[in-house]
Amino acid sequence: MEQKEYLEEITLGKKDTSIDESVLGTFEYDNKEALEYLINKRHLNKDIVDLFQVGYDPDTTAVTFPCRDEHGKLVGIFKRNIYTKFFTIPQIDPKPVYLLDYVIRNGYDKVYVVESQINALTLWGWGFPAVALFGTGSN
Repeated sequence: MEQKEYLEEITLGKKDTSIDESVLGTFEYDNKEALEYLINKRHLNKDIVDLFQVGYDPDTTAVTFPCRDEHGKLVGIFKRNIYTKFFTIPQIDPKPVYLLDYVIRNGYDKVYVVESQINALTLWGWGFPAVALFGTGSN
C-alpha cells in the first residue's frame, strides 16, 4: 500500500507593501522653488500642501506626494519634477488611490475622482474632497 504524505496547509495573505514613515523626513517641506511651483504655477494653497505632506526632493528637483493605502499605511512616494513633466511612479500592486485613506478616515461620503495628484489637491483647496488615480493607467 502506498503511503501518502501531507503537507501543512499554507494560507497566503496580502503582502505588506508599506514603507517606513521615516522616509518622509528625507524630503524638504518648505523649499522655496517647490512652493513657488505649487503655489504660483499650480495655484495650490499652502494649507493644502502642508495638510497632505507634499514635499520636495532636491536630488530629483521634484515635488513628492506620499501615498497611503486605504488603511493609512505609507506605500509609495510619487514625484513630479518642477521643471519638466517627468513623473516617478513606483510600481505598487494594486495601485493605490491618492488620498483615499484621508477620505475614509474623515467619513466623506462623496468625492471627486480625478487623474492627478495636483488636480485632487486643487479641488481640496476649493473645498471639494477629491481622490486621484495616478493617471489613466490605474488598475
